[in-house]
Amino acid sequence: MQQNQTIRPKILIVEDDLTSQELFKLLFGKNYDVSVCDEENAFVAILERTKIDLVLMDISLHGNKSGIDLIRYLRENSLQHKHTPVVCYSAHVFSQDKINALTAGANIFLPKPVSNEVLVETIESALHGAAKTEQQNY
Repeated sequence: MQQNQTIRPKILIVEDDLTSQELFKLLFGKNYDVSVCDEENAFVAILERTKIDLVLMDISLHGNKSGIDLIRYLRENSLQHKHTPVVCYSAHVFSQDKINALTAGANIFLPKPVSNEVLVETIESALHGAAKTEQQNY
């Protein structure tokens, strides 16, 4: 193994739209190791086998569980990922959706559409500890 090899942060993107999944892989794949899933079983499986540094979570997903349910699962059931930053983004832009996401444990809520620039800046900021937890602001 090379001494100068850097470890890239790992991002888990939880998104049900295939086009968005591909866009996020292109957007983040250069600087991060990216895993993608679209429902609860795949989400849990990835968390069990991989140390994730950040979760980018949509609210609407395939299956019976929403992104909010998965954020709750992460905070309540995953010791390894209990404090992993979660950036929630959604087309659900009512204030109650934001409150629900932040109450469940999301650190940041971004309404769709969000520009690539804002999304990248938010991810970088959250990964580097500069993002403030918004849970207290609801």
